[in-house]
Amino acid sequence: KGRLSDHPIWQEWSSHTTFNMPSCWNCPAISLCGSGCAKNSLIKHGSIWATDEDICILMQEVVPWIIWTYYDLCNQSTQDK
Repeated sequence: KGRLSDHPIWQEWSSHTTFNMPSCWNCPAISLCGSGCAKNSLIKHGSIWATDEDICILMQEVVPWIIWTYYDLCNQSTQDK
């Protein structure tokens, strides 16, 4: 039998992160994204290492908005004091 964590498919899926995907290395959302859905990439492109374009586009739009919204809130609370 063996342990699930020793299975090669498990090991590949467990290493699926943006930090192991060269296509993500220059993305501003790298630390927040999680590399999208590996299953979607597998179904659409035949590899879990392909980019999940739907999540990629979303994260590239959402992350700057989150950062600037938080920045504005912090500045507003500082000015209110």
